[in-house]
Amino acid sequence: VDCRRPSIRPTAIAALSDELPPNVKVLLWGASLEQERGVLAVSPSVSRWIVLHADTRPKDLAARCADIVG
Repeated sequence: VDCRRPSIRPTAIAALSDELPPNVKVLLWGASLEQERGVLAVSPSVSRWIVLHADTRPKDLAARCADIVG
């Protein structure tokens, strides 16, 4: 989910997070702390999501991408 220009609000996806299959990975790209807190307030299962803040360094971004693809 591109948090800077979302096609669907991150909180809407958070509301559905309990219905998502366990193999689905959700990535919040460019999330602010406010957005991260907002989705966590909707559902605790959001804690499994991958959150990349706007200030994420390229090295950290590469490590998270490796986590996603295995």
